[in-house]
Amino acid sequence: MNDIELNYTLTEVDYRRFNIMYALHVMPIFFLVPFIGILIDVMQSNSYLRANSDLVHWVSYYLSNLIFVFPILILAWLVMIFRAHIVFKKDKELSLPRRVVFSDVALTETTEKSNFILDYVDIYKVQRTKKLLIVYISGIRAILIPINSENELTVQKIYGLLKEKGVKIK
Repeated sequence: MNDIELNYTLTEVDYRRFNIMYALHVMPIFFLVPFIGILIDVMQSNSYLRANSDLVHWVSYYLSNLIFVFPILILAWLVMIFRAHIVFKKDKELSLPRRVVFSDVALTETTEKSNFILDYVDIYKVQRTKKLLIVYISGIRAILIPINSENELTVQKIYGLLKEKGVKIK
């Protein structure tokens, strides 16, 4: 088999996409906390709602609670985006040009500062989104490969190779 080679540079947008996806899939409780607050509030105010059980009271009660939930969610979203921006700017290695080679037995990721070889059996899992191919080295460390119109066919070949090698696909 011929090696599959891909050269790319990770952008801040790619890194932010990964962080948002990771937060939405790994830490859903972070986004559920405000709604749990509403549920507790409803349980405590149950007697008020029973006494005023018409639809107008219910709707106004929930809408008044949601006024406090959405700013919290928007603030959390902005903090997450800002954090990804800071990490990307501080970690200069994230923005270095990369060369990833997929051979018969391993993948090799090379930058001007590092060279990393990983056997396929050591890959934790692989996940593909519309814009990223994510090769997890562990539960919290990954190689991010951006997908665009220029490299889409190459990424499809890589994805097929990883499936063929028995890597866990999510």
